Amino acid sequence: MPISMATVGTAYTIKKISGNTEVRSHLKSMGFNEGTEVKVITQLDGDVIIHVKESRVAINKDQARHILV
Repeated sequence: MPISMATVGTAYTIKKISGNTEVRSHLKSMGFNEGTEVKVITQLDGDVIIHVKESRVAINKDQARHILV
């Protein structure tokens, strides 16, 4: 499921990063890699704030749909 549908406060492991090469590269540069544990901090209309690798990262719903957990 896309991370935008994940439950707030629950830890997940990234299963796949989808999208074209540019999208995947951008998300990976922010720390979203397959096998990485992430936790949704807040969610509003598909936009999410995610805890990943000791950081909090805000992504919009278009980016969030490419991160599958």
